[in-house]
Amino acid sequence: MLDRGKNLHWCLFLCHLVIEKHLKALVVQHTKRMAPKIHDLEYLAELAGLELPVEELDFLTEMNGFNLEVRYPDEQLKIYKKATSALTKRLFQRTRKFAVWARRLVKR
Repeated sequence: MLDRGKNLHWCLFLCHLVIEKHLKALVVQHTKRMAPKIHDLEYLAELAGLELPVEELDFLTEMNGFNLEVRYPDEQLKIYKKATSALTKRLFQRTRKFAVWARRLVKR
């Protein structure tokens, strides 16, 4: 999707899901309980006991917008306009970096 420059809104939604699933794994590890059925990345990071620098919290805040806006059809137009190739590539790379970091924290 990213290479073709198509469905960039969907790519950003999937980036949100990648981050969400990694954070939920860390929540389970930290709390020894099932992660709640929520999608707020900042709150999940808090539940996981993570102390993130401001720039990472800002990243999670930015990514939160791509979850809600894609799930509700009346809001999709906003994300279509926002999901430029440059923005999507930047956030994709940040997501990859975050996922690698989070994966290292998950004990197997």
